[in-house]
Amino acid sequence: MRVIDKDVTAVVIESADRQIVLGHKDPDSNGPYAGFSVLPGGAIETRGSVYEAARGEVFRETGIDLDDEFRVRPVDENQQDVSEVVLTSGEIVEYRMSFFRFHATTSKLAEEVMIAPPYELEEGDELAEVKWVRIEDLGQYNHCPPSLTLFSKLGYLAVV
Repeated sequence: MRVIDKDVTAVVIESADRQIVLGHKDPDSNGPYAGFSVLPGGAIETRGSVYEAARGEVFRETGIDLDDEFRVRPVDENQQDVSEVVLTSGEIVEYRMSFFRFHATTSKLAEEVMIAPPYELEEGDELAEVKWVRIEDLGQYNHCPPSLTLFSKLGYLAVV
């Protein structure tokens, strides 16, 4: 089995009316958490700061610039998760991820912060959808484990 170690960012983007940005991974994608709801973020590929990597991934996936009227704070770092993936080729890959998680808040309402990825989401993209979701509705989604623990830490969901 091939093992891939990754440093990953995840960002809770919260509006003044208590909604967050949530993505949904394409169930047919080859990466970790296929078919799950996920937070904006991704693998850290740059040599800049972790925050710069998170900001870049958020913009790439949502079109939201975290420097525009957002207060961003780190929540935690080095939260570990492992995800085993069977690729379409049949190869089994184990992803070992270290998460760097952030909480970004704005005084704007969700309807005032447009989600507009700088590209059109197409079939085969890892994220099939990105949208605002009310915090009280989070229990209706199938979240990946790192999101669940972060939602619990922020008081959004009770994790049993």
